[in-house]
Amino acid sequence: DYFEEYRQIFHQYNTKYLIFANQVSGYPDNLQLMSDLVNEFNLLVGVIETSEQIKYIEQPGLEQILSAADYPINRVYSTGNDEFVQTVNDRFYRWIRAIVDRGIRILYLSTFKDVKLSASENLHNTIDTIGKFHQSIADKGFYINEDLPRLNSSYTGSVHSLMIAMSLLIGSLLYLAYLLNMRNPNYLMLLFFLGIIGVFALNMGASMNLSKVYALSGAVLYPSLSSLIWLRYLKAQKNSSWLPQIFISLLIIFAINLCGAYTIVSSLNDIRYIMNLQIFSGVKLAFLVPLALFLLNYFVCFTQDKGFVKNTWDTLQLKPNYLILALFLVAAAGGYYYIARSGNNVTQVSSFELRLREVLEMMFLARPRFKEFLIGYPAIIAAVYLYQKYRQSFVLFIMGLAAVIGSISMVNSFCHVFTAVSISWSRTLWGLVIGVLLGFAVLLGIMLLEAVYKFYLRKYIE
Repeated sequence: DYFEEYRQIFHQYNTKYLIFANQVSGYPDNLQLMSDLVNEFNLLVGVIETSEQIKYIEQPGLEQILSAADYPINRVYSTGNDEFVQTVNDRFYRWIRAIVDRGIRILYLSTFKDVKLSASENLHNTIDTIGKFHQSIADKGFYINEDLPRLNSSYTGSVHSLMIAMSLLIGSLLYLAYLLNMRNPNYLMLLFFLGIIGVFALNMGASMNLSKVYALSGAVLYPSLSSLIWLRYLKAQKNSSWLPQIFISLLIIFAINLCGAYTIVSSLNDIRYIMNLQIFSGVKLAFLVPLALFLLNYFVCFTQDKGFVKNTWDTLQLKPNYLILALFLVAAAGGYYYIARSGNNVTQVSSFELRLREVLEMMFLARPRFKEFLIGYPAIIAAVYLYQKYRQSFVLFIMGLAAVIGSISMVNSFCHVFTAVSISWSRTLWGLVIGVLLGFAVLLGIMLLEAVYKFYLRKYIE
């Protein structure tokens, strides 16, 4: 009788979405009855994101009913979880980020409960914010008057997994070939043959899901490969003009990292990752390992004459000039800030940065990442110009670290597969456009400083 009441309600009100307040109705002994109703009425079951925006709120019986009904699922943002947000304006932007950045498609709204305001004022603020939100989200191209589709919940097959593994094998061999400067094709063919055997054995014999392993491999490999090929290119093009080198450098970095983005999305294209039931847990390694590999790339790339060990020791014993020392201090401060901000919550986001984020969120479909347009692309442009003009390879070491940070950020955007790929692509493309513009502005500033030094300061220093 209890479930028959559900059936009548679903039929009478043409119910499409079902969100459980606490535990699933029928838990633990009658979950099949609820699962049958979900399938009968083709309902989407909402899973509520936690206030920390990590995974979802676990409810007794929820995982069982999702599995039994073949994951008829979409994600929910509940305003009951953002009571800690201080202002109405902050709530509004949090809703925008939930839709755009986090791929949430169901908002469960309750009246604001600001204890400093009356019930009528809270109700007015709630309704006003909903209207503002609807208009803003419509301006970004989202539809608010169409039903949500039921997404494909099937697992990818072994052939799909095998193709991803093959692409990673080829990328890894390219990395080794450039790192070790391998010119003998026989060695590469031998490694490729052995790799093929390993790939088939791993994919055909492994019982575990390798999606996370492949995604992490792509997130580490491609930023590392792009930085290595970039260093090799700059070292080989000593007599070329710096302007074409800038555009070729940008192409190398952008194109290779897009391969990494494609690998990650292909690896995690499962509804359980898209809906955040399972999470990609290799973010910290993806942030740090490419930086460590860049150090290896740099020292190997500039050690052909002396040997790796001797050149590394000689470099550490150098007495850098003040420009290099200043760049090193800036890089150290930037590195600390990068590690502190990369999911560690060691440093707080300033109010100025929050306001800047809000401006960017309203200007673009998705806010471009600061690490890309403020750090990565300007560093690439400045590195090419300074290296070509002054022939100081240590400039590439300092600026290259900043460039890798931008590459890591670009690839990391696609690790959040709950965000639509079109959103991540828009963010990445606008990050490139703004970053290049800012990079040339930085380049103009460097040229002005050079002019000031040449015409006004050099005579006093000399």
